[in-house]
Amino acid sequence: MNICMVSRSTIFHKGYGGMEYVAADLAEQLSKLGHNVILITTSLKPKQKEQILLKKNGYSIISIPYTKSMVYSKSWWKLVVPTFERLNEEVGFDIVFSISAAANSLVKNKKSYNIPFVFQAHGTSLGEIKTKLKLSFMKRISIIKNIKGFISDSLVIPNYDLVITIGEKVYNDYLSSKLKLNKNILLINNAINTKKFQYNDKDRNDIRKELNIPLGSDVYISTSRLHLEKGVKESIDIFKRICEKYNDSYFLIIGDGPEKQKLKAYINELKLEEKVLLIGEVKRDQLNKYYSSANYMLFATLRQEGLPLSLLEALSSSIICFVSELIYFDERLPFKKIRPRDSIYSSKEVIKYLQENNQKRDLEKAKDIISTEFSMERWADRYLEAFKSLKF
Repeated sequence: MNICMVSRSTIFHKGYGGMEYVAADLAEQLSKLGHNVILITTSLKPKQKEQILLKKNGYSIISIPYTKSMVYSKSWWKLVVPTFERLNEEVGFDIVFSISAAANSLVKNKKSYNIPFVFQAHGTSLGEIKTKLKLSFMKRISIIKNIKGFISDSLVIPNYDLVITIGEKVYNDYLSSKLKLNKNILLINNAINTKKFQYNDKDRNDIRKELNIPLGSDVYISTSRLHLEKGVKESIDIFKRICEKYNDSYFLIIGDGPEKQKLKAYINELKLEEKVLLIGEVKRDQLNKYYSSANYMLFATLRQEGLPLSLLEALSSSIICFVSELIYFDERLPFKKIRPRDSIYSSKEVIKYLQENNQKRDLEKAKDIISTEFSMERWADRYLEAFKSLKF
């Protein structure tokens, strides 16, 4: 099968996140199964004047020049069309797979291409609006962009042959919306490389030695972009109260973003600079080592969202995860819910769990579920089944 993936950003851009990881993993898995995958994206570098062709991990990446990197722009909507049409003449695509709205200017011409179009939904504009209403004034101002997005969604998404949602939250949002954006909705949860994300004793010892953390200490971890809505400050508040009970504890904050300096100042203000360590951005092929060094994850996101990759990766790496009550997830997964804005309640819940001593039981349960429900192999098969069901 010849598969055209279209995305405004990739793991080869600077400042990528979960959406880009999902696309890269899927492209790699489909390629391993013998399919020809070509991913079209925006410019990879500033003022790019020539098309860039990369061949990585079994699939091809086409970067369009004269487009704004990682942004939906007028140049992107215009230039992606001739780029796709040229490639389609050469290859003859069987499916067009849009990562979020990236292929919206192509799907308008779907009938002339005679190719099925699939939309991968990572969220909804209405969901973003609801989240931002609970955040700062500046975030609320940016709702205007989401309102425009909602109008665009209502006009364009119905043209897709299938919408695949990447988590329970997005799936439920689509089903419960009074405005039915598409009648063909499918849920395919994200997946992880269980062979890569597993506990490694050597990595645990090496990272702790590097960070000067005693082997017997409890280590908490957070992995996300350092944005306000990710609730990293709230995680620090929860950790501070846990630390009052268990003083021999540390908190590793992995990631980068606009809140970094504010978080650094806040950590100093709380006099936790020896306990809360801002690690910075870690390349994904090194992330599993940091997971192995930790016992627990704190994920106090302030936004309603589906199941993030980081939680599956942590759970697969034998980490107990304390997650925001705003996260939607399969109830079979042994996550422990916390309230992001209530550090007293959340810290008590964490301490209570630690005293119950059910960690071994929960980790064994997690291992069974992840290996059967969230493996890369099963995940790729589900996408292929969906694609083949649409073949014209």
